[in-house]
Amino acid sequence: MATAELPVLPDMNSGPRNFITTDQDHGGIALTICTLMATWVVLCFVVRCYMRATVSGPFGMDDIVCSVATMFGMLQTTVSSVSISYGMGKALDLLTESEIVKSEKAIYAAQLLYLITNTLTKCTVALLLARIVFIKSRVYACYGVLILSCVWGISAFLAQAIRCSQHPPWQIVGDQCPNNYRSWQIITAFNIIIEILLFAMPVWLVYNLQTELSKKVTVISVFSLRLPVIIAAILRIHYLSDMLGSSEPLLRGVPSFICLNVEMHWSLIAATIPTLKPFVGAFNTGWGTYDTQGISGYGQGSENSYALRSIGKRSARSGQAGTPAAGTQNSNAEKDPIDGRQSWGKNVTHVRSNRTSTGSDDSDRMIIRHTQTCEVHVEVEDRADDLLVDRRDDSIESAPRDPLSLSR
Repeated sequence: MATAELPVLPDMNSGPRNFITTDQDHGGIALTICTLMATWVVLCFVVRCYMRATVSGPFGMDDIVCSVATMFGMLQTTVSSVSISYGMGKALDLLTESEIVKSEKAIYAAQLLYLITNTLTKCTVALLLARIVFIKSRVYACYGVLILSCVWGISAFLAQAIRCSQHPPWQIVGDQCPNNYRSWQIITAFNIIIEILLFAMPVWLVYNLQTELSKKVTVISVFSLRLPVIIAAILRIHYLSDMLGSSEPLLRGVPSFICLNVEMHWSLIAATIPTLKPFVGAFNTGWGTYDTQGISGYGQGSENSYALRSIGKRSARSGQAGTPAAGTQNSNAEKDPIDGRQSWGKNVTHVRSNRTSTGSDDSDRMIIRHTQTCEVHVEVEDRADDLLVDRRDDSIESAPRDPLSLSR
């Protein structure tokens, strides 16, 4: 019996390819990493939009800034791909003079877009912290980090956009600006300082938060996911010195180029992770943010506590202002164990809004509950019926009359 012939599998190493990695061409490695990171950024951004639309809305300024940062990040990825197609990652012997110039210009544009995107991601995190914290002094601190990030971004952009006047700012092959590496060192140093501040801010914000330790650890752990950005920035500076001092800057510049893109894309991803509800819920104080699971920040919740939520359509249609209502609780009268006198307990009056306002109408107004306590003591004595005035103690004692006379 003849045996069936097995089909011959095609050679996976044969066929046309866009990039072939050799000793003189590393562009395919850079393009693969850039494309992979960009895909993750898009997926995280979609998750962020879904969470804001369904769970932890509404959309805020941090989401708007993150959207702009994502657009600049995708534009930077496109420009990086263009630079690779023109010759980034290849030896100069494989390129023409025109391809070298085009690749240099694309790398220059990608670096500027990297600075813009990195600045916007820092602003996103600062705005997110300011959004979920409701202590005025700490909100101002978040805005301070926001302003510092903007100043850093503008300064870094101008420093790299106008490097020098002797040579074109994009030129890295042959003669180039003498202080280019020193400029990147200063930019990276302030970049790391701001990243450390962005990590220290959540630690400071949750330090005195009256909540479980596990929630504090969760918040700090989530915001610490930005720390790899610092590692990528340090590695980029290390490899950048090899690139700028090399006779083959396009080929030797692949490691620094990869670190730049990893830093930028991971910064975008790390800006989205804290928006997930379980992490933001640990910050919730019940004053102005959602609390669907009863997660509270400062203090402990109770059955008479209400988290402020957005005004729904049903509440808007009702238009009920909510009139104050008072409730009184009286304790039972009991005999004094010493002299048998009748003593009445506390009379507690609660002034609060109607249930219609504090219930399920999703009111955004602060609910102020006032508690007034009055103590009334009535003493019955079997002495004279007249009013006795004691001038020494400045006190007035009232001796009760006959019950029938009181009723009249």
